[in-house]
Amino acid sequence: MKPILLLAATLCAFAQQPRIQNAKQETRTPTPTLEAAVRPIIASQTEPAWIGYSVPRAPRQDDWYDDSSRGCVLEDGHNTTIIRDVNTPVPLEGPANMLVLFRVSEQKVQRVRLLAPDCLLDAGGLPFYWFNNVKPSDSVAFLESLSKERVGNVVYAIAMTRDPAAEAAMNRLVDPSQPDNIRRSAVSWLTSPALERIVSSDPSDPVREQAVNVLARRKDPGAIQTVIKAAKEDKSPKVRRQAVAALARSKDPAAVRFFEDVFK
Repeated sequence: MKPILLLAATLCAFAQQPRIQNAKQETRTPTPTLEAAVRPIIASQTEPAWIGYSVPRAPRQDDWYDDSSRGCVLEDGHNTTIIRDVNTPVPLEGPANMLVLFRVSEQKVQRVRLLAPDCLLDAGGLPFYWFNNVKPSDSVAFLESLSKERVGNVVYAIAMTRDPAAEAAMNRLVDPSQPDNIRRSAVSWLTSPALERIVSSDPSDPVREQAVNVLARRKDPGAIQTVIKAAKEDKSPKVRRQAVAALARSKDPAAVRFFEDVFK
């Protein structure tokens, strides 16, 4: 391997390792798949522990957040103040990768956290299992399995993963066979054409309500027209009211004309 390629490969492997303190850390390989490697840990973990890895982040600058406003302390009530590494430049367009972290206890995943890769993590003295070289598609498959267990934040974690498998998973999660709470979470990340189809024909009133909310914020041609149509014609009074409320928050000229026509 050429020296430059060797250096690049070394840096890439190093970049996957999180900066972490106050942890009983183990590094593992996700073989044969991430889920196959992680499930035995979950099944054997009666006391709290953390599992984590890094995957590419979808380029959703306006929607990206991590929950490190309290620093990067993983355990509630742990008093150590942890901040990002001040020597790490902050990318103007957001990080290319993200840390996906799972808190496990009592043989189940309790919650999911997404953090920027420049966080200096503090695990509160708990075991921390870090997986290198996780395939984004494997991450999506594992997260999708957790959605069936009603673990919070997994839909967002899927949506923020940069991989074709993420979009396919979102389409499955919004299917009418899924619970409404999962579907409403997934709706927020669908393309505008998919949202328009939901507003037009989905059987669930709460899902259509969420879809008109999301569409009203989109800049795509036709999005506001779909919301206006829902405000006038949807079979559910709740959806019609939600569409009107969404239009009232919109600054789109078509929304303004809608209210001008109403109050003539």
